[in-house]
Amino acid sequence: MFSFEPRVAAALGAGGAGCVVYGFWSKRMGPAKNLLIATMASAACLLPGVALGRGTPQLVLAAAHAFLVGWAVEVVKDVGDAVGDASVGARTWPVIAGAERARRAA
Repeated sequence: MFSFEPRVAAALGAGGAGCVVYGFWSKRMGPAKNLLIATMASAACLLPGVALGRGTPQLVLAAAHAFLVGWAVEVVKDVGDAVGDASVGARTWPVIAGAERARRAA
């Protein structure tokens, strides 16, 4: 039987809002863009536990892993785009802090 779970609805709503924000402003968000994507990746690991009302250490570990991988992937992708992003005034982390610094952090 289906039951409405407010926490799941809130998480899905926040994820949808995050997608809209990313779609419109990603190249102007700076490091917040990387944080947004990493947070959404980690939330995808936690949402099943929330939906079932069961959080486990394994889900938390998977979420932490997804967060770090999501952060690193987004930064590395931005490093590759840094020259073009800078030429159009985008404010990604590699443009702001320098490609080498961002690459080392990733």
